[in-house]
Amino acid sequence: FQFIFVGGGTLLEELQLKSRERNNILFTGWLEKSDVIEYYKKADSLILPSHAEGFPNVILESLNYRLPIISTNVGAISESVIDGYNGFLIEVEDKNSLYDSILKLGSSNELRQKFSLNSEKILFENHSIENNCQKIFNIFNI
Repeated sequence: FQFIFVGGGTLLEELQLKSRERNNILFTGWLEKSDVIEYYKKADSLILPSHAEGFPNVILESLNYRLPIISTNVGAISESVIDGYNGFLIEVEDKNSLYDSILKLGSSNELRQKFSLNSEKILFENHSIENNCQKIFNIFNI
């Protein structure tokens, strides 16, 4: 496996030091949006092991690029990542489940393809302009 960590943050330097002897880990640091897009296009999946989130844009962006998603089950992520359908949801700090999910997804082209198609379905069913407009119309009885 190759892991690419896109973005910065307070733990970046510490993570770089801890992983300096591994040749399968790349840290990009903070990137412009146009550069991030290139990493989405190359990615096989997204891993988001956050402790707390609302509904992060990275989930919508990953759905847009048809990526299978491994994420912690925090905030509203479970509205767009359905465990076993387009990714895996794990509990915060459950390292064993994170490891198992990475192995399952990383070792099965078939599973990645299935999750990829399902990510696309979720994007269009839950987040298309038409569906979002209809939800707003329903709220206002239009």
